[in-house]
Parts: sequence; structure tokens; C-alpha cells
Amino acid sequence: MKEPNIVLEARDLNVDFHNPDRTVKIVNNVSFSIARGETLGIVGESGCGKSMTSLAVMGLVPKPGKATGQVLLEGTDLLGLPGKELRKIRGNRISMIFQEPMTSLNPVFTVGDQLMEVFRLHQNASKAEAREKAIEALRMVNIAMPEQRFGEYPHQLSGGMRQRVMIAMALSCDPQVLIADEPTTALDVTIQAQILELMKDLKERLGTAIMLITHDLGVVSQVCSRVVILYCGQVIEEAPVEEIFGDPLHPYTRGLLRSLPAIGRREKLYVIPGSVPGARDFPTGCVFHPRCERACGRCREEAPPFFDRGGGHRCKCWLYDTGEGGLTHG
Repeated sequence: MKEPNIVLEARDLNVDFHNPDRTVKIVNNVSFSIARGETLGIVGESGCGKSMTSLAVMGLVPKPGKATGQVLLEGTDLLGLPGKELRKIRGNRISMIFQEPMTSLNPVFTVGDQLMEVFRLHQNASKAEAREKAIEALRMVNIAMPEQRFGEYPHQLSGGMRQRVMIAMALSCDPQVLIADEPTTALDVTIQAQILELMKDLKERLGTAIMLITHDLGVVSQVCSRVVILYCGQVIEEAPVEEIFGDPLHPYTRGLLRSLPAIGRREKLYVIPGSVPGARDFPTGCVFHPRCERACGRCREEAPPFFDRGGGHRCKCWLYDTGEGGLTHG
């Protein structure tokens, strides 16, 4: 039975790219859920499948890729919808802030024209109504002089302002779910803090569920309530944010946390050995074993299942196998 406060749920989500010589799996049986008003962090290095997971949720996987499994938005399977029905939902009930606003905004249309299109498409607003709503949306994300910015082009705005415009567009129709793909990348730290504070404020005011895609654990600690760790297209650990930082289980999660710089740290910054393999070269067995300092023979040969600690904390690592399907400290 579906929990009443769960607004988005991915079940065994896969993304495969079919080429003449072989099929490459980018996302492998990823499952997670997000409750109304919750912020879920999706974390991992570049190449771990974070952005492809978000594109699969939105129904935007580029060809020749194909998403399979289930993506349930309040019980409706988005992957099973015809394109016309999905377009009515996308940008309306579920929205996305893309990674680079300069390439996501159309450079030949004004900010106002692009915002108005959202209201005219999804709310059948008149031109006058759409203009009024667009200016109010700019005001909602704390853009100064919204009437002036309405008539400006993306290149006339700073990076922080363009990101605010993207947030305004994504939230224009009060979506149930907002997917934010690296929303603070390439912004200076002051603007980053402002954008994160804005997202927290809008979540509290509108009750929007947020799926935050990032590699920045500092950002995760500030805004997320739960965290999913991705590696080689798989979920390898999931837990409340306090447990991820206070008692991480998977060696990869521990490596990510040890790699964080800290004031007063004297020892050399830790680096996880090796690098994320390409999708054509994902390892057999535990996908992290080539880089893991605690890997054993079983890790190389057999993929671990999830071991459940309880309280929403689960991990894929043979270190926690009690031999009875339980989880023990490793």
C-alpha cells in the first residue's frame, strides 16, 4: 500500500543505451521515494548516473537510450504515459532546474517571454495574465526590479539571476516535485548560499518535494533530510542525512566524506583511489571493488544485496553480511 505522503517514487528504474554492438546500462535498478515537503539528495561523483536518473524521471532520456521500470507521481506511472500526456505533467506537476542556466534559457527570447510561455501552456492564461504572473514569479525568487528584468535577455543577467529565473520557471505552476540538477554549480559561494536559502524557503511555503542532484556534500548537509548515494548507476547506500554524516556504512560513502576539506585539518586530504569507470566498463560483483581498500574475493565475484540497518538506512556491502540476511557493523 502506498504511503499517503509519498509524492514521487522510482521503482527498479533502469536506463539502457542500445547500440548495434551492445547494450550499455547507465542506470541499474535504482529505487527511491520522496515525501511531500522533503528534500532528497542524490549524491555521487561525475559519471555515477545522477543526471541520467533525473532525466529518466522527467521522461527526457535522449535516444538511443530507453528508461524502464516505474516512476510514480502520486500513483501515476510517468514511464507508461503517452508523450502528449507526459508533456501536460512535465513543467506543471513536476519540474526541473537544469545544470547550466545559460544553455537552458533560450538566448533569443526575453526572460519574460520564456516565463509567460509556461503560464500560457499549462494554465491557459491570457497574454496579460501571463505577463502579470511572470513578473510575480520573478518577484517570488527575489529578483530586484522584476518589471525591468522581464524585458531583458539571458545574457544581460548574472549567473545567479539566471539561476533564479530557472527556479521561477520551474516553480511557476506550483509543482508537487522539483528536480534540481547541480543548481549551484559555477556560482560563487555567496550566490550559492542565496540560491539554497531560496529553495528551502520555497519548499516550506509551497510544500514542494525536492530531488537535489549534487556532488557537493556540504550542500547536502544544509538542505537535505535523506541521502541516496549513487555509484556506477546503482544505489549503494541510502540513509537519513544525520546517519550519512555521523555513521556512514559503505566504503565509498566513507571515502567521499574523508575527501571533504575541513578547517584545522592537518593531514593530507584523502583521495579515493582510481576513478569512476565508464559505463561500458562497469565492474562485475560489487561495482566499487576495484577502488575499495577492503575488497575481498567475494566482492569481485558477487554483487551484494541491500543490508538493512533499520530506520531507513540500507547499504550494499558484503562487510555487513551477518550470514542471516541481517546487517552488522563492519
